[in-house]
Amino acid sequence: MPKLLFSLVALVVLAITLTASALTTVLIDPVTVALPEVGQQLEIQVKISGGRSIAGYQLTLIYDQTVLTYVNIKIGDYLPPDAFLVPPVSSPGSVMVGAVAISGVARKTDGTLALATFKVLAKKDSTIQLSEVRLSNREAQEIPATTQNGSVLRNGGLLADPLDLEATKDPLNTDNLGNADLESLDEPLDLTNAAIVSVEPAEIGLPEVGQQVRIRIKIAGGREVAGYQLMLAYDKTVLEYIDIKNGDYLPEDFAKVFEVEPVVSPGSVLYGVAAIGNVAKVADGTLATATFKVLSRKDSAIRLSDVLLSDGNAQQIAVTTQGSQITGKVAPRKPVITRRADGGKSLNINATITADGEPVTALTSIYQDQAGIIAEAGTLIEYQVKFSRLSVLKSGGVYVHTADGAVLGPTAVVQGMRHQEATTSGWSHQQIGLDPIARKKIVAITVGTKVESAPKGLFSMLVDNIQLTDGDTIIKPIWLSVDWATEAVNGKIYGKLMGVDRLNLGIANDEVAVYPQGKMLTSWGWAKSHR
Repeated sequence: MPKLLFSLVALVVLAITLTASALTTVLIDPVTVALPEVGQQLEIQVKISGGRSIAGYQLTLIYDQTVLTYVNIKIGDYLPPDAFLVPPVSSPGSVMVGAVAISGVARKTDGTLALATFKVLAKKDSTIQLSEVRLSNREAQEIPATTQNGSVLRNGGLLADPLDLEATKDPLNTDNLGNADLESLDEPLDLTNAAIVSVEPAEIGLPEVGQQVRIRIKIAGGREVAGYQLMLAYDKTVLEYIDIKNGDYLPEDFAKVFEVEPVVSPGSVLYGVAAIGNVAKVADGTLATATFKVLSRKDSAIRLSDVLLSDGNAQQIAVTTQGSQITGKVAPRKPVITRRADGGKSLNINATITADGEPVTALTSIYQDQAGIIAEAGTLIEYQVKFSRLSVLKSGGVYVHTADGAVLGPTAVVQGMRHQEATTSGWSHQQIGLDPIARKKIVAITVGTKVESAPKGLFSMLVDNIQLTDGDTIIKPIWLSVDWATEAVNGKIYGKLMGVDRLNLGIANDEVAVYPQGKMLTSWGWAKSHR
């Protein structure tokens, strides 16, 4: 079984000193190239010679930005065909790129790592340098290598090295190469106390054709997980892939979480994530969430395959998997959520209002789609809202925006209606009737506030269980903490901000504390830390 490809991303941050006795050489080919005319393109190859058991690489190309401009870079034929290209990082005069093999290692010693294309800006002599070259094996151990730079000549003649760059190529010691085409098989993993990766829900009732269905890929019993890879296989006549996102399991504190671009094929999607410099601190959580569009209604399944977990040392972690069954029967609608218990996570919106008595508009989208939702008479948007004790403004909530510019939202008259019965709860249930925009297209649903006058100070509120309903059942969930509290929210500003100097959207806990007056609701995390 192949090692976890995403642990090999660790090669990006390795800083091991390369030795002069390296057997492997990474070079620019051709070593000397004549520039075509200004405006035309120039292609160079980054080649490897004498490589052995290479599973991934990172390199930076440095060039004269007055002579060349970067166009693109593509993976070569050296790594196995299923290798991932790490998204290039381009800046004026340089481009950094990397690639990691999914299965196994390169089965040859020589080949092309990458092909880079540039556009010619000017005709003058310069160089293309290789920098920060890192090669890695399957265990994320760095493989020493020397480099050979290239020269770009306006007329194709000889160039004295103007940057005093050393361009040497060490001879290969073939006696030490052994058989580079063979690699010992992995030892079988001990599945005792293995982590379990599963699809939730285990049984999925499909919504109507054209609607979306979302699944969660969960982990249970994980220990010091630093990265994962997984493939979801599904019936392409039943489902169409929309997106996949990293969950809340891998740590984001003090670490950079690196997502590899999903590889989508008809009926499958391959995805993976690695935490650089940290590991998961909990055993159970959500690795990822995936969204599909329903194409037809029939029984099928979503299967997990090629699931690999890795620790911080790029060692594979034993894992077992559980897929999910899909029924073609109509999924019964769930009843409207009208109560929000205290505690737990929900959407947190906060802003700083800059002046007294001025208009305020501070909206951030939680749903936005130009294809939209057609509003039907008799339907509603329902949700629960709760304002911080420290919020100077207690007006706001959910707003509905149509393609023609109409906006529906909470009003001062209905803002406090339908409070929950619990006297200690600040949550209230709100409804927005869609009759005024019946047959219009809803292109965005936002959270925040929009008022004609507001006092200066903090605005902070929690929102949860945003639903499109018929009054009794949920037609379409927009944002429910039970499903999406483990996912990051984009927090994209909708329209223009007015009267505030910032607007933040995140996910926060609703907390309770005891005061001398008795038990009462406190502000949640952000508000409490900014008193």
